[in-house]
Amino acid sequence: MIEAELKNKIDRTEDVLTSTVFGYLKYNFMKHCLKAFLGKARKYYRHNYSFETELTKNNILEAENKFLFWKNIAPYGQPDLIIEGNDSVVLVEVKYLSPLSSPTQLIDYYNILETEYRDVSNKYLVFLTADLDFPELPQESVDGLKDKNFYWLSWYDFYKTLTYIPNIKRDAMYEVAVDLLKILKERDLSLFEGFSNHCHYKDVQHYFWKNKSVFFSSYNNIQLKNPVFWRNR
Repeated sequence: MIEAELKNKIDRTEDVLTSTVFGYLKYNFMKHCLKAFLGKARKYYRHNYSFETELTKNNILEAENKFLFWKNIAPYGQPDLIIEGNDSVVLVEVKYLSPLSSPTQLIDYYNILETEYRDVSNKYLVFLTADLDFPELPQESVDGLKDKNFYWLSWYDFYKTLTYIPNIKRDAMYEVAVDLLKILKERDLSLFEGFSNHCHYKDVQHYFWKNKSVFFSSYNNIQLKNPVFWRNR
């Protein structure tokens, strides 16, 4: 999926982004990354309260979890992702470029938590968007979700999470993080955080559907030396 998207073999839709990202985050070896990402969500009506506090206090995502993608729950709709855990449920509604489908979409999804999971103690709605700051919501959502466990999360928080995954052992989580960073950069969901004396990632290039020649190959074709700024010291 990742290579197909990077090479424009599939449409870069919202659902494809959801599938690619959370399709990896659902695996146990990515649990640290999943918790670090979701932990950056902040309560919509209490901006300084992070979801990380809830994760720690109530042991959210610690045990085995079940990931439900686009489950149709009548009459409320089809949320992008529901993560069922041990006495917990996290519903994630994903937006990339599209707006809410209706002024009450988020309220409808919170109703899923209250009706379908009435016996679950810890219920949360996370609204994931491509905004840099808290997005404005329809007045219906503002009124209906007040005092609820409603959190906002940015795709740029995912970029920050991936950037600081340790690369000491180059384990599976690190290698997946490298690929996911490529996706975020292609989607313009990366951040410039200044120059550094070190590089977090030294990427090994793998080529799929390659159709372009190497930089400065024309110089070699006519037996000229590479430009001075390309020359190895």
